[in-house]
Amino acid sequence: MASKNKINRNDPCPCMSGKKYKQCCQGHVDWNDLNQKPVKDRIPFVTVRGRNLLLAWKMEEVLGRQLLSDPRDLENPGEIKKLFTPQVVHDIHQFIAELWPLDTDHQKLLEPYQRTTTGLYVGYYDIPKLLSRGVVRHCCYSDKILLIDPFVHPLWINKKFSPLEHPEMHLASTLRAFMIYSHFLPWIEAGLLDIIRTPGDFVPGLRHECFRRSDQRSRSNPDLVAAAEREIAAATERMMEDPYMRAMEWATMEKEVLQAVEEMTDLPPGVSKEQLLDYWENMKKQNPFYFDPRETSGDLRFATTGAGYDEAKETCAITGSYIATDVPYRWKELQTDHELDHDKIKFWSPFAKAFQEQEFFYLNNIEISDALELRKRDRLSSMRSFLRKMWNSASVDDKYSDINTSHLADELKHEVAQARIEWKEIDQKLIPTLMGGVAMAGAVVAGSAGMLPSASIHGGGVAAAVAVGQLVQSTQKRRTFIDRKPAGFFMKLEDRHM
Repeated sequence: MASKNKINRNDPCPCMSGKKYKQCCQGHVDWNDLNQKPVKDRIPFVTVRGRNLLLAWKMEEVLGRQLLSDPRDLENPGEIKKLFTPQVVHDIHQFIAELWPLDTDHQKLLEPYQRTTTGLYVGYYDIPKLLSRGVVRHCCYSDKILLIDPFVHPLWINKKFSPLEHPEMHLASTLRAFMIYSHFLPWIEAGLLDIIRTPGDFVPGLRHECFRRSDQRSRSNPDLVAAAEREIAAATERMMEDPYMRAMEWATMEKEVLQAVEEMTDLPPGVSKEQLLDYWENMKKQNPFYFDPRETSGDLRFATTGAGYDEAKETCAITGSYIATDVPYRWKELQTDHELDHDKIKFWSPFAKAFQEQEFFYLNNIEISDALELRKRDRLSSMRSFLRKMWNSASVDDKYSDINTSHLADELKHEVAQARIEWKEIDQKLIPTLMGGVAMAGAVVAGSAGMLPSASIHGGGVAAAVAVGQLVQSTQKRRTFIDRKPAGFFMKLEDRHM
């Protein structure tokens, strides 16, 4: 986990924050002393990012493959599924128990997020496409996005269902959690995203109390009852898109499918029962999350949005984060929570809703390099100021109203169009400058060979110097364009994905 050599000021901090030792733990934690102690004594001083990376490396170790550092192997999930044996599941969860012991000072780990603008994402974790969309676009204005750990905490589960006692019951859910880690590991390494655990994993009774409050509130509010009914209907439709949820359904209907095929008497021409059964078997093989229920002693699966609303609020009270989601019911909970007293949630969560619902294709394809580019020269702070101003202009009094989505879209289109006009003006000035500079430079060279009188040489030299000055000025304007015009960031994204 950490080198046993002496830690120097400019070395990466052993807490794995991503900072240098002198900018992080020096003067607060004596890592030179800690590195002489067992790993369990060092874990309490490791950051959330560090624990994410340690778990990723442990998963590679127990799987015996460099799946995370060489993601090309992840392109064949059917083959990866074969690696997830009960022993692998047990070893992964055993390490999670060591990484996150029940006496973890959870609050101390999460409090540093209060100094930044972070978004806690509680949305559709089961569909990678939706999860990625829900995360990456918010990196445009958040210092960091927080996801809730998709692995269950093994020490909180009844032994009858524990991944430590019965790992064969957790094959699919462990594979799903691994795929989430594998997808976002580059973002974790870049310091753009952390996977955290919620207070309910460490505070006895808190999760139950959060469920109780949520249930009580939803039963007493007709708007929430209606939103819940719509959410259930939508979840049924999503199941058909999500291989994880489809596999869960298939595992429960195996006997019914076989019986239905056996009882068929009116088959289409040219189709046999054997062909139908072969097709059924092929569908199961191609689904990376399908494990034969006869080999798993009852496969435990669960759909999750990371955390319930009340537990998300408890988490945000520690991290100082706003809530982001793509679950309509979760937005309705935010909208109807009249006891909410959290400045970042009050401002950034309504904005996150409108921003999440934007249908600009380029927002779904933001890359790590784009997010890192925004973090240069304090551009992220400028972007937040730009978006805050635009939101204040576009939004109506009901901040969660759907009309704000279209208003924000109109404002963003306008700002991008204005940025495009200014960018073209810079280019239009740059081209003549370049052409004039080339011509003058040629004249000066020719003059120096005795082909022009000295006055022409002098005049040409001055003109060339002016052209060079204009060229430098235009180049500087291009270089600092996003600093001056944050909408230029979205313009460049749009151009790249046109």
